[in-house]
Amino acid sequence: MFYLCVCCCVYVTLVTSYTPKHGYVKGLTLTDKLLKMQTLPEYLTQKFLDWQATEGARKTLEDFANYLDVNRSLLSYWINGARVPSEENIEKISIKLGNEIYDVLDIPRPNIYLQKLTRIWEFIPEDVQKRLFDEAGRYETEDISKRVSKVSKRTKASRNK
Repeated sequence: MFYLCVCCCVYVTLVTSYTPKHGYVKGLTLTDKLLKMQTLPEYLTQKFLDWQATEGARKTLEDFANYLDVNRSLLSYWINGARVPSEENIEKISIKLGNEIYDVLDIPRPNIYLQKLTRIWEFIPEDVQKRLFDEAGRYETEDISKRVSKVSKRTKASRNK
């Protein structure tokens, strides 16, 4: 069942869940539709407030910018809706706040495995890097041969018609 929160005009869902420790518990969750409608300024403002709550103290925007590893003035522009973060800054934000930033900006999420490998690549021993590189080359070769095989099969099928 949906309810309209009068104070902030958003739809929420009343959910009931069961836990062995607490029995049936009622609570409110935001709908997926609301999350997709969130703007960048709303998202960053909410994340700033959430971050302050987890820190247990009032923090400044500069503190939040330092936490995100971005420039304070850029963060201010983003929160005010004047600018959109660059790809590099989107990645920094996603590392600290989660990949929802991509949804908010309506851009595809990156591959999480590739993202992690990119972040830790310099810490991976060189022999392991080489093995990964060689293994990737094997898949690249297999992919090319599969594509060539599919084209050959289609060509043969069209000739037989």
